[in-house]
Amino acid sequence: MIFSRLTSRLLFRICFTTAVALATAFTIYGQDLSQSAAPGFQSMQGVQGGGDMSAPGSVNYSLSPDYRFSGAGSPIDADNSIDENAYYIGGGDVFRIYIADIPSMNYTGTVNESGDLYLPSLGIASLGKITLARAKVLIADFVKTKLKKQYDIRVSLLRVKDASISISGSVASPGTYTFPGYLRLWDALKIANKEREQPATSLYLNDYNLRAVGLRHLGGDSLITCDLLIYLLKGDFSQNPYIYPGDYLTILPATNRVYVGGGIKGVLSGLVPIHQDERIGDFFSFFSFDPNADSQHILIQRMDESRNYQITTIDIASKESRDFRLKNNDIITVPYLKDFSEIFIVSVAGEVNHPGVYPISKRKTTVHQVLSLAGEYTPFANADKAAVIRHSKIPASLFSHGSSQELNEPLAAMRPELSSGLVMMTATKDYSVILIKDHPETILEPNDQIVIPRAEHMVYISGSVDRPGAYAFSPNKKVNYYIDLAGGITSRANKDNITIAEVYGDVFQTSTRTDVEDGDIIVVPLAQQYRFLTTILLPLASLFIATAGLLAALFIKA
Repeated sequence: MIFSRLTSRLLFRICFTTAVALATAFTIYGQDLSQSAAPGFQSMQGVQGGGDMSAPGSVNYSLSPDYRFSGAGSPIDADNSIDENAYYIGGGDVFRIYIADIPSMNYTGTVNESGDLYLPSLGIASLGKITLARAKVLIADFVKTKLKKQYDIRVSLLRVKDASISISGSVASPGTYTFPGYLRLWDALKIANKEREQPATSLYLNDYNLRAVGLRHLGGDSLITCDLLIYLLKGDFSQNPYIYPGDYLTILPATNRVYVGGGIKGVLSGLVPIHQDERIGDFFSFFSFDPNADSQHILIQRMDESRNYQITTIDIASKESRDFRLKNNDIITVPYLKDFSEIFIVSVAGEVNHPGVYPISKRKTTVHQVLSLAGEYTPFANADKAAVIRHSKIPASLFSHGSSQELNEPLAAMRPELSSGLVMMTATKDYSVILIKDHPETILEPNDQIVIPRAEHMVYISGSVDRPGAYAFSPNKKVNYYIDLAGGITSRANKDNITIAEVYGDVFQTSTRTDVEDGDIIVVPLAQQYRFLTTILLPLASLFIATAGLLAALFIKA
């Protein structure tokens, strides 16, 4: 008897617990099995199915995140990154409503194309095209009215709508697109400016008229003009609205542009699109001035009817000047102050106490001043080879050694391949070497390299000698002295074109001098006749022998 009662109580508790769990589950997910969706509304199942709403030939971008539930019925809101005061609801937006006082009581509904929200068991809330913030207030009021009690109502956007829009004009792929409704105007244009099946690309700010992107809503007669440059450079989201189903976007090439340069900072330079008759004060709000810019004497060049340029000087701080109206093809120059020194850099490498990068004033700082900052030479430095490497032309009087003829006119007897290489090097002036010991007060130029090589106490011999290699350096010795140390030249050597290669860091320079200095490389080339024998005659002879052998084999076989 006792066992029977215990069994009955246990079965009752199991059945009761199961019934409560099922009821709670149905309520949480908004499923009312006793009612069907009203005509003209999408069920939750249909929305999550992701049906293709795009027109034939359109592109459907599935960019929406996958919204799920977490915890005990707590929704992960789709509107946690949406500006609810700028986002307008429309057909396809899905709302979740739950009662804070009764966690098990929840409602889910979808907005239809007419702007009405159907909530199972409660009815239809007429919303229309309103902001998300306003929709949340109206939905909460509607639920309170239906429940006849002042519950704490919470409303969230569970899933954003899809928006089919048309894009035309100067984009790579104009046409009809279906995007998630949380995208904004700039996002849609970037995607449309890509070739099919290729990553989205940026719109060039100088070429496209981002100052006047046309936006027309479905059923609207007025054209809204959006200045995306204000959004991109100032962060004004009012110029970059959310897209809405049926929107028509158009972007055209920039036709009104001015050229701006000089002492300004910003992502824009060169040709910049402008509005018709735009105020120069509004235009310069996109830029900041260099600390050394002269903003009181901005120069504006404009071509008159006679095709002559007229120059106007503007003080941007003056209200009268800020109202100056810009025209297409104006040239705007922001000059620098006359009494400032622009700062550049040079590098110091090698045997100095503090190698690195140092600032200089253009046309003012000397090599001696920079070496003082770098801590002078170390005990291992080769002061005779310390040099300034300059990647530009310099006067012949500043060449590192000898006369300019030594650099510009290679000896006629030099081997052709070496001669052509030297002609190319000296003709293009890839770099010039200025020895510091000869020119200690050299005025440095931007990007000069100061190289202080290490004293090696060695001379290197390469090429057609009996024992090429490194030999101890002896001051005031000639080339022949080191060639004798290397066992003399070979029978293949071209003794008329022996060359010295000077090394300055990563830079090599050839010389025809006979005095040898520490670290020099003596190059003894092959004779031209020997090179002709080994590179032309012998290969030709081998080819002739091989061909003759092949012909003989064919003749015997025949």
